[in-house]
Amino acid sequence: MKTILTIAAALLASATPALSQGSTHSVAVHYGDLDLASAEGRATLDSRLRQAVRTACGDPSPADLRGQNRAADCRADLTRGLAERLDAVYAAAGSARPLVLVAAR
Repeated sequence: MKTILTIAAALLASATPALSQGSTHSVAVHYGDLDLASAEGRATLDSRLRQAVRTACGDPSPADLRGQNRAADCRADLTRGLAERLDAVYAAAGSARPLVLVAAR
């Protein structure tokens, strides 16, 4: 049983020209090994998702205030979008059919 949650964050204008507006960065979060019916399994998934959101949104230099603001906005947007989709993941935890979800910004 393969269960993956993919997080895709659109990278806004960046100091690196190759990362132009509209490009995306995706991070796969595997959770097929977790028992989402348990509090421990959900806590582990939440931890994995927090790390994936940080990875997808980037970690700009503390000297780059615009980059810090974009990353914070990206994290907030993705976190809100994931919160809505997690309900479906948790509801399907007891079913035999796994979900593959994509969160995009």
